[in-house]
Amino acid sequence: MGEKETIGPTEQEPLKSSLEQAREPPVEIRLSQLSSRHYGRPVRVKCQIIGQGDIKNFPRHAKVSCPKQDCAGNTEDMDLDLSSVENFKLLRNYLFEEREFKESLLRCGKESFRCGNIHVGKFPCSQNPSLHVELDESGDRGDYVHIYVRDLLGDEKFTETTYRPIWIYLIDKPAPQTKKVEIEGIVVDDKDRNLTILAYDIRPIEEESETTQFSQEELEGFKRNFKEDLNLDDVDKSIQSKIVGRRMAKVAAALTLHSPLQISFEGDLIRGCLHTMFVGDTTTGKTEIQRWIHERLKLSEFGVGETGSRAGVLYAVDTEANAIIWGLLPLADKGLALIDGLQGMNPKEIPLFREALRSQRITVRMKVSGEALCRTRIIANANASRSLSEYAELAEALTDIKSMQDPVDSTRWDLFIPFHEKDVSREEIANSECREPKIPEEVLRRHVLWAWTRKPEDIEFEQEALEAVRETFKELTEFSCSRPPLVHNGYKELIARVAVSFAILHHSSPDHQKIVVTKKHVEEAKAFIQEMLDKWEYCNLVVRMEKLGELTDDEEENIRDELSNEFLLRQVFDEICNNQGITASALANKLKVEKRTIISKTGILEGLWLIEAQERRAGYWLSKKGVTYYRRTRTPPVKSGELVKSGEGSEVPTAREVVQSTHEKGQYQVLKLISALNATSLSRMLEKIIHVWK
Repeated sequence: MGEKETIGPTEQEPLKSSLEQAREPPVEIRLSQLSSRHYGRPVRVKCQIIGQGDIKNFPRHAKVSCPKQDCAGNTEDMDLDLSSVENFKLLRNYLFEEREFKESLLRCGKESFRCGNIHVGKFPCSQNPSLHVELDESGDRGDYVHIYVRDLLGDEKFTETTYRPIWIYLIDKPAPQTKKVEIEGIVVDDKDRNLTILAYDIRPIEEESETTQFSQEELEGFKRNFKEDLNLDDVDKSIQSKIVGRRMAKVAAALTLHSPLQISFEGDLIRGCLHTMFVGDTTTGKTEIQRWIHERLKLSEFGVGETGSRAGVLYAVDTEANAIIWGLLPLADKGLALIDGLQGMNPKEIPLFREALRSQRITVRMKVSGEALCRTRIIANANASRSLSEYAELAEALTDIKSMQDPVDSTRWDLFIPFHEKDVSREEIANSECREPKIPEEVLRRHVLWAWTRKPEDIEFEQEALEAVRETFKELTEFSCSRPPLVHNGYKELIARVAVSFAILHHSSPDHQKIVVTKKHVEEAKAFIQEMLDKWEYCNLVVRMEKLGELTDDEEENIRDELSNEFLLRQVFDEICNNQGITASALANKLKVEKRTIISKTGILEGLWLIEAQERRAGYWLSKKGVTYYRRTRTPPVKSGELVKSGEGSEVPTAREVVQSTHEKGQYQVLKLISALNATSLSRMLEKIIHVWK
């Protein structure tokens, strides 16, 4: 039987072999190939940093001396530099096993070899020495930090990509700001016998978009494939050609791919990278388009929102290692992030996600603090809670995505592309097949890399283009509503971003360096955005929402009558006005009545279209009509013994006085209404007063 392979240093393995092993040329491997046969040997690994712990330190020097009389003057104390690569086993033992560390030092005293750069001879008493081991705690110290790394993306298939992240220890080197690095170090094991690397050298790997050179012939080829009169149907036929009937989605993907990180617009430096979301029914091609981009172009990071939450998309904190593990967005900094199943993200993490999209930065202030940039182009997909065919207007589906409950979430995205199962006929799907792309894949990939090299100073707006952006903004924002705010006050910058992406997609660059944004590109952006809004039936939704908020004179009088007839009903309405989202239980506790009574009263208010209970928001909320009535009457909450004026802003001011008194058989309330109205209205008010008294 062969000998069993042993991982780690042993008493039988002389420490002097450290010098020999450390001097071997490094073997280039992937982390997934790391095994015990690499133990104690130099390796070179290209990897991606996905997490980092706190910076720690160690005493750089250790001294071994012999206190015996016969050694005095015969030998020098042995000074060992723990940060030297030749002494990696000593450092390994210091970091992970203190007892083994001291024993390693004692073994050094019994051999004659070089430890670091100092020649050490045998102590005369080496047969049975009583050696003194001392760490120089007050002298020079070295730094180390443990970083979490994984292999760089290679040629793995979309469904086969696996990572083997490990913790490694960076010795006396600062962690670079870039995430992709090449490290050289020695393979050892930690206290739990997990293989790791003591990395003594680390070099950043520049992004492909920053190092790629383009020949003049290649640049001229871009002009042929991405010309000013480029037909967008050719774009449709160049991205996942097997998916048919999704021209808008593929053009949106191409625009996102060609968006720069930043642009200079109206004197400000603003975000240039597009955030695009595919929303709609299942099995309609959303993920397939993402897969094609990930597999064929090899320029993206991919993550799944349904299993990712904050840990997968933003960050997680490893409390045992005191380290931050970065997620998809920071790992895709300056690149492209593909997120599948965004609706599965934990809604509690969405505020962090929302802020990351806005600031393009993730800041962690927890047990471990850290910061990472996420200047990231994004193509995400999400399903609404129901099929798109179940919404009166398709745009309502954007308010029914589980992870996007706050309307402000919509303002962090640029393009929403609907995927309705009825968009493409069964016959088209049955006859679809992969075809030769109109634009070759490698040409598309190279042009995307060229687009990613464009800096803000490379992009110029013609004056006519700037004026067209402003006019388009005024025209598109004529129709908008607060839920969802698909069109909002930040739309001018969105129009500019899309126009720049169209200019780059058309290779509007006479010298292959400067991008010139013309009025034509703005008009193309306007047409595309308008087509998107029409697909969502957004204008129809805005008109319907406005009608829901309309309040006729007859409706207002009927509501006023109902609220005046019953004091408790008025109280419930006032509480909801001043505490949006209040629950039935909270109302019952506050008004000192049973919950069933509250449910009865809120049912009446819902019948009057004043309030609504939404499926994904707890409690009761004012409806559009309720908001209109509240603003028109401006009636504060009713309180006993308080004179309350209402009717601010209305043509006919009214006043209401509430008087509460006590009777020996119980309490009763008197509602006295005094109105400076015409005789008919006053007569009606008097009838109500008599009714209350009775």
